[in-house]
Amino acid sequence: MVVGDFNGDGKPDLAVAGAGGVSILLGNGDGTFQAAVNYTAGTTPISVAVADFNGDSKPDLAVANLRSNTLWILLGKGDGTFPQIVSYAVGGAPNAVAVGDFNGDGKRDLAVAGQRSSTVSILLGNADGTSSQQWTTLWELIPLP
Repeated sequence: MVVGDFNGDGKPDLAVAGAGGVSILLGNGDGTFQAAVNYTAGTTPISVAVADFNGDSKPDLAVANLRSNTLWILLGKGDGTFPQIVSYAVGGAPNAVAVGDFNGDGKRDLAVAGQRSSTVSILLGNADGTSSQQWTTLWELIPLP
């Protein structure tokens, strides 16, 4: 689950990864939320992150899908809807996604942890909602004793 202002009204909204998709709950500003709007986002979405991936100053979502070995990017319109989706194949049963600028170019990149492969992979962003290269494994997680 992540918090963001998905419709630009200054009130916190929620994006929740769950069975079969992502639910968007727009906040009313008083601790209550509007009815959930659901978006398909692969099979078994397990982790979600929010950032502006395409440079339009509107929040977008990245969703890791455990069973389908995919990462989906849902591009937001700024009105609480996410009509455009870009999907990337990743391996290792991705179970967590995080956002950062990992190569220092000022663009949002994604890190995805793979449950079965014990790896962390990085997808370098183009700032237009796409990636300039396929996933590359930067390091293997070391199991703790």
